[in-house]
Amino acid sequence: MKGIIADKYLLPIREQIIDLILPNADVLDFGCGNGDLLFKLSHKIKEGIGFDNSKALISYAMKKKALNGISNIDFKLIDLCKDSFPNRLVNYSIASLFLHVLSKNDAYFLLKQMINISEVTIVCGLSKPENLRQSFLLYMDQKFSGHYSKFKVYKENNYMEGLLESLSHICYESYSTFDPVIKIYKITKLNKIQLS
Repeated sequence: MKGIIADKYLLPIREQIIDLILPNADVLDFGCGNGDLLFKLSHKIKEGIGFDNSKALISYAMKKKALNGISNIDFKLIDLCKDSFPNRLVNYSIASLFLHVLSKNDAYFLLKQMINISEVTIVCGLSKPENLRQSFLLYMDQKFSGHYSKFKVYKENNYMEGLLESLSHICYESYSTFDPVIKIYKITKLNKIQLS
């Protein structure tokens, strides 16, 4: 039930992400969950692969793909911080609302890898609240989601903007969404980032 509610809440944000993707592109979706974004993109893109570490969510996405006869998207069960993923240049890589649940080092390393293999990287992330009410609501959401300790470090490092500012050789644009603490970031590289 929680996933259905989240999917409905996030639908306008997913539509904004879809609008940023050019037709006939190849897309990698990191932390794809149940694959909702790739299913919505499937009519527009050439190829898409979703990665997640939840066996249940990947299984659900694979069943839905088969049931709907969709052939241009696929889903892979991997640990994004440990396993390897395709090391080929793609048009877009996407990470939607999950970098804040990773450790700072894992989020930094994964984002560098995504930027390295993509012409454009799109990240939907949590941004700094503008007032006390937003701060409280975000605190409550993260506290009850079970990953507050990692979010706390994310917050102390200035949210998504802090993570992006820690990278060199990139430029990015941010787009506001209907939710004032969720922004979409479109990242391009100035040149290839060296993985360390």
